[in-house]
Amino acid sequence: MSKNQIDYEKGLTFEKVWATIQKLSEKYDAILERKAQEGQKAEAERRKADEKRQKTEDERRKAEDERQKAADERLKKT
Repeated sequence: MSKNQIDYEKGLTFEKVWATIQKLSEKYDAILERKAQEGQKAEAERRKADEKRQKTEDERRKAEDERQKAADERLKKT
């Protein structure tokens, strides 16, 4: 008896194998979709953090400019 006959006798058919492949494909697609969503969420969080850092840097630069301007004004008065 050949291996194929043994598998067939166990109930392994093309249709069952194909159905299993389709289910696995659906699960794989769902995993890929979830990973893509997680990646988009992480990118949005990175972008938000970058914007916050940029805002902080802009505020720091503005404060430094104001201090420099005040120092220049004091220097002009002396």
